[in-house]
Amino acid sequence: MAIAAVIFDWGGTLTPWHNVEPADIWRRICAAHLPPERAERAAAALAEAELRLWRRGEDEHRSATLAEVFALAGLEATEALLGTLFDVWTPHTRTDPDVPAVLAALRERGIKVGVLSNTMWSRDLHSHINAWHS
Repeated sequence: MAIAAVIFDWGGTLTPWHNVEPADIWRRICAAHLPPERAERAAAALAEAELRLWRRGEDEHRSATLAEVFALAGLEATEALLGTLFDVWTPHTRTDPDVPAVLAALRERGIKVGVLSNTMWSRDLHSHINAWHS
């Protein structure tokens, strides 16, 4: 039986595992766009919303999106905020150095490659990251 496709997990498989503090990430994002008096409240709301959605994923096996995070936090997911989110997460999205060669070798053999992730990022963002690292 020939292998037709390989599916990789994103975090900890294609990328090294990173321990990050979501509240710190949200603080950096909000501080770049909101006045200080709003930034801390917004960051706390986003961190709480993200945590609620992760718990839902664990309890109900339902995925979530960044749009849901922002909606639960009562904030608009502006292009500026999303751009900063990407910038802040960029150091944590680097792929293992062997990944490009492995993916290229699989594709050369006609094996389809997929990435499965429970991150809340959109497919477009994952595609952008993959193109950036290739």
